[in-house]
Amino acid sequence: MQLIRCTKKLQKEMGLKQSDLCAEEPRFSYLGSWHANLIHIDRRKCIVFVNDKTLFNFIAPDVSRAQIRELDKLFKNYLSSVIAAEGMSEASRVRGYCQSTTTWGMPIPTTKVYSVR
Repeated sequence: MQLIRCTKKLQKEMGLKQSDLCAEEPRFSYLGSWHANLIHIDRRKCIVFVNDKTLFNFIAPDVSRAQIRELDKLFKNYLSSVIAAEGMSEASRVRGYCQSTTTWGMPIPTTKVYSVR
């Protein structure tokens, strides 16, 4: 299961309420946990994703509210493109994340997460 901890600003944009969150932590993830933040560049919404362990990061530029609400698809699409550009093979990418589900987390220090199926 993939864990992405979202900032409050991003959670609000996703339309998540406190009742949508749960306190489960994923047991294992090929990619480790990530953090995501909503920023604005030239009045355009962008999402910054950062891997917690390696600090590998990328930006999803000019995203719409509809794309933000389907952040798991956005994350997988952009991550696939970025690691392909870095030279990782297709087989490794598929094995690494396509078979996992995504879990949304609240910002640290809170440990509650939101599970997307």
